[in-house]
Amino acid sequence: MSSGPAEAQGGSFFRAYDAFGRVIQTAFPSSLAETYAYDAVGNLTSKTDRKGQTIEYVYDALNRLTHKGYPDSTGVDYVYDLVGKIRQVTDPAGTYGFAYENMGRLIGTTTQYMFLPGHSYSNSYSYDASSNRTGMTAPDGSTSTYAYDTLNRLSTLTNSLTGQFGFSYDALSRRTQLTRPNGINTNYSYDSLSHQLSVLHQTGATTLDGAGYTYDSAGNRTSRSNYLNGITENYAYDPLYQLLQVTQGNVTTDSYSYDSVGNRLSSQGVSTYEYNSSNQLTSTSAATYTYDANGNTLTKSDSSGTAQYNWDFENRLTSATISGSGTTTFRYDPFGRRIQKSGPLGTTNYLYDEDSDNVIEEVDTGGNVLARYTEGTSVDEELTELRGSTTSYYQRDGLASVTSLSNPAGALANTYTYDSFGTLAASSGTLTNPFRYTGREFDSETGLYFYRARYLDSSTGRFLGEDPLGFQIAPNFYPYAATIPWVTLIRQVCAPATPIR
Repeated sequence: MSSGPAEAQGGSFFRAYDAFGRVIQTAFPSSLAETYAYDAVGNLTSKTDRKGQTIEYVYDALNRLTHKGYPDSTGVDYVYDLVGKIRQVTDPAGTYGFAYENMGRLIGTTTQYMFLPGHSYSNSYSYDASSNRTGMTAPDGSTSTYAYDTLNRLSTLTNSLTGQFGFSYDALSRRTQLTRPNGINTNYSYDSLSHQLSVLHQTGATTLDGAGYTYDSAGNRTSRSNYLNGITENYAYDPLYQLLQVTQGNVTTDSYSYDSVGNRLSSQGVSTYEYNSSNQLTSTSAATYTYDANGNTLTKSDSSGTAQYNWDFENRLTSATISGSGTTTFRYDPFGRRIQKSGPLGTTNYLYDEDSDNVIEEVDTGGNVLARYTEGTSVDEELTELRGSTTSYYQRDGLASVTSLSNPAGALANTYTYDSFGTLAASSGTLTNPFRYTGREFDSETGLYFYRARYLDSSTGRFLGEDPLGFQIAPNFYPYAATIPWVTLIRQVCAPATPIR
């Protein structure tokens, strides 16, 4: 049995099923296929990708994943406690431990990276009777405490190093204010449909940064007024709500056209985009691209030279060599989180809050802390950065993009302005800060944004690899946010068949 659930430019995707309705093959427009095998109770036992690489999965008598094996004989091992919760995960990069209390809530984690011998990093957590987190101790020993209102909404967050933050809400539980230790308060307003009308970062009655928005009847943002630079942008869309044009007054600053499946055909300053049958961008008027059999970008060649990319068995970027800049390498843990970046600008190792997958610390090759982050209630909502002895506070717009950093005295230190798909249009300040567009990490070594599961090239509005969620999201696996950049992407962690996720 087969079906064609999605269309690509010039070709279709087909799936074949066994007698139990399980997918056993996915055929791609490239004429290559992925195949899947199962055991008698329906557990996935192997996946062979379009490059002919097979990942094997082993289960215990309770159908819990115990081992994931890669073609190079490396793998990931999983150990469970007596009630079936994951207790330890080990892979070539490290060992990760998890502890729970009698209600099954996570109370502690331990991380030991093989590339940082002699170092062990622990997080601990506490909760109230409603299972709200009340405390967290980070690997460096700093603490965060949390208090909630009667509706279990976070009301205060106090970090032992960076101070107290306050959160207020309206009757619909929409956040109306965020207060910071440096006196800059953020005020939020909404219309009756809960569209965000404004995000204003203020000291008293003075607005230092922020944005105001208008919307059409379909909920598309039609304008953005930037209070940082005083510029208002207006947005126009096609019938599919894809962004067509951005204007400032009578001046068009961005323009786009698309094919029937959302591939960009032209943009301001780039007259042509060409694609193959798999929706892979093969060339523009300024660059050419090649791909591997799994759909990952291998090279990008333009007037500055050729960038080369390498990928692992999980289709995660492992290295990027940029002409004139050198090679940057990346490591990941079994949960798809990036744990190391090493290149011409040095080596950074990352530690995470297990609940949110937000980075909470960066450490160097000696295990010493480079930076600490205090996080808010949302994914990618860093509130502060403490780098060395310098504390900085984050201000964001309605897309959660970082638009400024402020200092403890309540003055702006860094500012950022972006184009429609995240390319930095203007900036000021000298503070080191990795978090930029939509709150994601920008790698200056490669010019790419790290979106957990994939890397974004903001110049084309496309990811370097296919969406690991595949057909669950859209038939075209590459465009950012389906060409609607005001949509916040679903958090993705590329961790197939990983039991803790």
